[in-house]
Amino acid sequence: MRTRFTDFLFSQKRNKKIGLLLGPTLFLVILLYPTPQGMENITKSKNLPPFSPQIALGTMIWMIIWWVTESIPLGLTGLLAPFIFVISGILSARQALSTFADPIIWIFISGFILAAAFHKWGLDKRIAYFFAMLYKGSNPQVAVLFIICLPAFLLTMAGSITVSAAILFPFVIAFLNTLNIPTSNYNSKNDSKHGKDNKDKDNKEQNQIPVSKQNDNNNGNYSEASFLALGQAATAGAMLFLISTAPNLIAKATVEEFVPGKTISFTDWFIIGSPQAIIGLLVSWAVIFLMMRPEFHSLPVSRHQFRSSLETIGKITREEKIILSILLSALILWVVPSILKSLINESQFGFYSGLIKMLITNIPESIPALLIILAIALIRPRRNAPLLTWDEMTRSVDWNVVILFGGGLVLGLGVESSGLASWIALELSSNFGTEFTSWSIFGISAILGFVMSYAASNTASAVIVCPLAATLAIGAGLNPIPPILAAALACSISSSIPSTTPPMAIIYSSKKVKISNMFKTGITSDLIRLVILLLLGPILIGLVFK
Repeated sequence: MRTRFTDFLFSQKRNKKIGLLLGPTLFLVILLYPTPQGMENITKSKNLPPFSPQIALGTMIWMIIWWVTESIPLGLTGLLAPFIFVISGILSARQALSTFADPIIWIFISGFILAAAFHKWGLDKRIAYFFAMLYKGSNPQVAVLFIICLPAFLLTMAGSITVSAAILFPFVIAFLNTLNIPTSNYNSKNDSKHGKDNKDKDNKEQNQIPVSKQNDNNNGNYSEASFLALGQAATAGAMLFLISTAPNLIAKATVEEFVPGKTISFTDWFIIGSPQAIIGLLVSWAVIFLMMRPEFHSLPVSRHQFRSSLETIGKITREEKIILSILLSALILWVVPSILKSLINESQFGFYSGLIKMLITNIPESIPALLIILAIALIRPRRNAPLLTWDEMTRSVDWNVVILFGGGLVLGLGVESSGLASWIALELSSNFGTEFTSWSIFGISAILGFVMSYAASNTASAVIVCPLAATLAIGAGLNPIPPILAAALACSISSSIPSTTPPMAIIYSSKKVKISNMFKTGITSDLIRLVILLLLGPILIGLVFK
């Protein structure tokens, strides 16, 4: 007799089979479709075959279908982009493969290694208990909002949503483990000779924290929702500060380029972006728990039990202090250059301006990531015992996620290099022409940024769409600042598949998040946030730029 579980299982298998065939089929259909004249004109200027934009569009749809249906491993799907773009001549092999060593990839790797170090020495549990004690209630959904979402949201002040998700990731695992909710085998591969010490601590903690009696499905629902909330909270935080993510700074630079004498200050962005960020955080959190309701109505652990467990762990160890120092040092190097970069055109630093510009230039966000890796490998708090051995470090990295996101970056590069993005801009301009209104250009810029971010990273999307938005507005005789900001904000919304934004790729590495649930909750919250941007954005921008 077939149960709901078996029906679901068969449905998943069927979807994988359909996706496996549908992806390449649509690729061939798009490739065989007669090439529009506009595409031919664009590709001639780039010395590319006339069907290059069709190849990029077909590849994008093929990869998205395979990612959503999980027809094959997601990392393997990521390799489609470099393979197709290289053999078609859209990208050189050096261009395509070097993207897998993009600076943002090193933040991924450092995040995995930092999580392994936190787990090995028990620092993840200590901080998770501390966060858990900040919430005095027992509602499981509200607990996620305060214990997971708010820290991730506020930590985007480090200047990177990737950093925020990477730092909070081990704390989420530890928090769920304190509730005796299984998270995966993620941490088991990082155990070492210190595993015995940690097991002794765990045994003591079991006397303080009761084992949850919920079934595996319910536990899985809550843990999956918690990881999704982490990714969505970090993604929503992209709009909070001017330094929270690269598209914000790209919008600032685009305004300064197209509107001489105008700029976006830290305060300007906070007025425009922070309401969108806060609403986005609440919308995504609400959508996740409306669509993935846990069946237990109160946390199985009380605040008093968290406090008792924290006391059981004992005093902070030397190793934990060193790891915290490494993290704080990296945070300083992430925050300070980002803040200075946002202020460099507004203040006169006099004698120190050269030093500050050198600091901004020579310490991009990938350098603190390298600091984390080197420090964890080289610092030896005990004789001949590093914080993590090299073997532990290499085994802690989820290479499937690294290759997945690298493939997403190659896809974005191919979309731009093929002329597909330029063709879309040309079609919009020729179809609307002088009929543009300020609101229609604002809406088109936002929608274009939103759609483009599903094919490319939010940074690459902003690089493509922000100048395009400015060009469309100026061509229609309108103020280009609102469309530029609309495009930048919209580029930071997408969160429905792992390739759309780094935090979603990071939470996928937990192995507790199903792509189907990520897509279902992500596309719902994304569309709601896009509508809110279209309705609220012009009003907020009007408060600053009248």
